[in-house]
Amino acid sequence: MKKKMIIAASMLAAGLGAAGATSALAAGDGGTADQMEIQALGSVKLSMVDAIKAAEAAQPGKTAETQFDLENGMPAYEITVIAADGTEHNLMVDANTGKVEKLAANEDKAGQDGDGHEDGEAEDGDNG
Repeated sequence: MKKKMIIAASMLAAGLGAAGATSALAAGDGGTADQMEIQALGSVKLSMVDAIKAAEAAQPGKTAETQFDLENGMPAYEITVIAADGTEHNLMVDANTGKVEKLAANEDKAGQDGDGHEDGEAEDGDNG
């Protein structure tokens, strides 16, 4: 009996903690934007799981990262898929239609730009 009460109290505390975290998130510096995202997420047609399936169908590989966001006021999932050869692909999945778009890669994981040098580094190794 005591064990059941402890479990129930733990679940209640966890629920209150999650509610507090949501309130804190909404009250932070980006509170208005966060509230808009939370409201948008509640009304989308595509779940995050379905968005991951759509992304992996468009770009075979394993999902490494997923984020819900409002892009130009429209709800979307930003999904990073790692292909079998290790290539990172950034995709945008429309949260209502499921349409998948490939995003331009900003840089590789090592922080190098397209020419193989550290960002801001010149050919001779100078940073300026």
